[in-house]
Amino acid sequence: MNLIIGDLVVGLVVCLFAIYPAIQSTMVEGMGTWPHKPAACAVIAWVFALTWSMNYYSLMFLSADRYIAITQPVQYDNMMTKKQCIATIFANWLAISGFHIPSFQPPLYEYDPYCRLCLPVYRKNLPYLTTIVIVFVIIPAVIFAYTYFKLYVITQSADHHATNNTSSSVNIQAQLKVRNKELVNLIGVLGVIFLLSWLPYTVYQLVLSVEEHATGVVTMYNGVMMGVFTWLVLARSAANLFVCCFCHHDMRNEMVKVLR
Repeated sequence: MNLIIGDLVVGLVVCLFAIYPAIQSTMVEGMGTWPHKPAACAVIAWVFALTWSMNYYSLMFLSADRYIAITQPVQYDNMMTKKQCIATIFANWLAISGFHIPSFQPPLYEYDPYCRLCLPVYRKNLPYLTTIVIVFVIIPAVIFAYTYFKLYVITQSADHHATNNTSSSVNIQAQLKVRNKELVNLIGVLGVIFLLSWLPYTVYQLVLSVEEHATGVVTMYNGVMMGVFTWLVLARSAANLFVCCFCHHDMRNEMVKVLR
């Protein structure tokens, strides 16, 4: 649900505010300017930064959740109640929202005419960007990779145990792991989509920040490249919603709950 909410926020907030600047730039000479109020520019940059970090943690939590559910099914029912899940999601959004409050400051956001969006400008503050990469990229990526590898090994070996083991208790556990195999494969697909979309943008921002911090100028910035990387990120949100809605019934049910 957390991943779906993040993708809906991107579509309903970030993309909608980018429609008018895109139309304006095609109707007037030049790349156009931000047509909305400055406060809206700050909000869009903040939402973009927020969903950037949230998506990393959503994948991490999704993989870790399935890992605990498969390896400790009895304890899982007691640990992950509905109230605990809602509290965890709320605390996650609140903490990450507070961390990205500096994105409201004018030096850390600006309108990019090539992207038709207001975006966070992390290259203005290398220590801040480095902290973001460590806390919201490296740590969740390592946890996701570890738990997903464990999940993949467990579900792949479950097919063999389910068909060849005659013990009823062991067979029930194996069947439970087999039923989770489809969801584990979906998590892998979401992880690949996320990596292919966010990694270029993240690396490019880091390279620009290091260059400006070291030399005081930015010579490697390319508007077209930044536009492609940014809209690749936004397209990922649409791809995620499609995969979740049409490729797995549990994800589709969560999508219906969110829309209701």
